[in-house]
Amino acid sequence: MSRRMQKLLTRKSGQLDLDDLDNGSMKLLSIPHRSMKLRRLELSVELTETLQRGIDTMRCVFETRLAVDIDVDDDDLRKAFIDMVTQRAREMYGPAAMLAKSPPQVNVSMTTRSGKVDVPLFAEAVRDESDD
Repeated sequence: MSRRMQKLLTRKSGQLDLDDLDNGSMKLLSIPHRSMKLRRLELSVELTETLQRGIDTMRCVFETRLAVDIDVDDDDLRKAFIDMVTQRAREMYGPAAMLAKSPPQVNVSMTTRSGKVDVPLFAEAVRDESDD
């Protein structure tokens, strides 16, 4: 591990020291595959920072990837993982909205047997004609 990376990962008062992070990306968390009775788990969080041109704003994109292995026909466990991830994303939206300069964008997607799909986080508001 490089000296710069060690410095970035040094904990100061319980938080990561990100002062030296240039425009680019950095892996904040990486938990490799761990064997758990035929199941595997992988978790990573990556931060990408980009300066916005012409304005005093920086775009921070946190990408979290959770990979788990489950039995092919265990739809209940699959649904439990989907519910857990979407619930945590919904819980994160409020605090992120209070801290960010503009409304945050929270997206959850998953790769299914038929390809990559977005998972809706919030129910669509039903517009009633009496609302006009």
